[in-house]
Amino acid sequence: KGIPSQMEQLKFALGGRKIDSVVMSAGINDAGFSRMIATCVLYKECPTEKIGYGDQPLATRFYNDVKGIPASYERLGKELNPLAKRVLVFEYPNAFTGDDGKTCEFALADVKYPFAITRDESNWIQSGAKTAMLGAIQSGAQRAGFEYVGGVWDAFKGHGYCSSPSKRWFTRAEESAKQQGPNDTTETTGTTHPNPAGYAALSKFIVKGLT
Repeated sequence: KGIPSQMEQLKFALGGRKIDSVVMSAGINDAGFSRMIATCVLYKECPTEKIGYGDQPLATRFYNDVKGIPASYERLGKELNPLAKRVLVFEYPNAFTGDDGKTCEFALADVKYPFAITRDESNWIQSGAKTAMLGAIQSGAQRAGFEYVGGVWDAFKGHGYCSSPSKRWFTRAEESAKQQGPNDTTETTGTTHPNPAGYAALSKFIVKGLT
């Protein structure tokens, strides 16, 4: 309370100027992705898990949350379009494959060993993310009048959380704890975000979208 919204702060910072291009990704937190990951790490068969979700299984809660993404984008478009000439929304990457492109068997095992996301859970996350969440984000971007930059999900196949260090494009929990802290793999907030190699890969899509 008492803190201006991000849009109000943006308007103030612009001082009447107009942005050439805004590059963004948004929607994954609206879908409760961090809650989903935490539940899948701690519990087996997480799609049916009701811990922390009342009477709703995790899968039901996730798909219900996803449904609200397009309308959120549309509201954002009404605020952002008058301030920018172009708005690009790039697709989220896939974090759940290894060197060979196959699904990770024990993803995020370094968060709270011996807990981890099983292969079946990773397959469900990939399926739900690609068909539901990415579809909702693309729909929302279109409704908002934004430009959607696709192809990122497939480009990250083989460079996920369980890939070897030379091929991995994501930050592991143990790495995030050392790099940004706190020194606790369950509390650090950089886990599953792209690492420098991942951001370099993303930048190619951004440049392509802008040209």
